[in-house]
Amino acid sequence: MVALKTSMSTQMVASVTSCENGELQGTLYNSYFDKVISFQDTVELLRKMECVFNGLCFPQNAMTCRRFREQGIRQVKMEGADRKMADHDKPVRATFVIHVKYRQNATWQGTITWADKKITKNFRSAFEMLKLIDNAVEDSEYIIAPEWIDQTEES
Repeated sequence: MVALKTSMSTQMVASVTSCENGELQGTLYNSYFDKVISFQDTVELLRKMECVFNGLCFPQNAMTCRRFREQGIRQVKMEGADRKMADHDKPVRATFVIHVKYRQNATWQGTITWADKKITKNFRSAFEMLKLIDNAVEDSEYIIAPEWIDQTEES
């Protein structure tokens, strides 16, 4: 039996275990594939998420990414993708539910939920999503980083 692809297939759970020198490390979980994928840096996080979306063919790319070379696309290896969600060997600093709804204008759009604080924000680009994650996991004097607070909540 083939699993049905829906927009929820693109929902990923990112568990950040460390943020050394601004580089995120942790695991990704996608319920469609029922696998945990580890990432060692921020670029690897983005590449592996993109690999999942390309494997699903969902959400559809609105434009083809340009490449420096015309040969075949370099595949990102998904090693460490055979562990289950409960097999964390490091304590989790923050957990995010990332739901990419669109891949338009050569980036991603969707929502991100900081599961530990139960706060959801929309993002318009992968960079904006990374800024929200970085602000949530960095050590600062804020309990909740200002980027996670809506202007309407401050009034």
